[in-house]
Amino acid sequence: MSHGITENSFQLGSKPPGLERPRQIAELAPGYERVHKESVARLKKISDADLDRTIPFFDGRPLPVRQIMWSATLHHLIHHRGQLMLMSRLAGGTPPGMYGPNREEFLKMAEAMKARG
Repeated sequence: MSHGITENSFQLGSKPPGLERPRQIAELAPGYERVHKESVARLKKISDADLDRTIPFFDGRPLPVRQIMWSATLHHLIHHRGQLMLMSRLAGGTPPGMYGPNREEFLKMAEAMKARG
């Protein structure tokens, strides 16, 4: 999203330079760190005035930058966190508590409270 905002354009398939997927596991964390730093640098360049600037989004609707950052970015991340929780449970794992305790953490807290009387 930061790339589309700074480029003033959202096109399917458009991505920042150097965003190729790592082919080795050892490259994942450093690659994520680099991409994150580059995105933060792009976002730091956005001024208060830029927030009211409109950009045609992927579907052609002109959206203000503030709405792209709020709805398209934040809500999209929340959606993916939900997917991560579901996939973790389906795979037999215990997902981390993200916005407070997860089910397992809550049950442990309730048991500890009961034990205290």
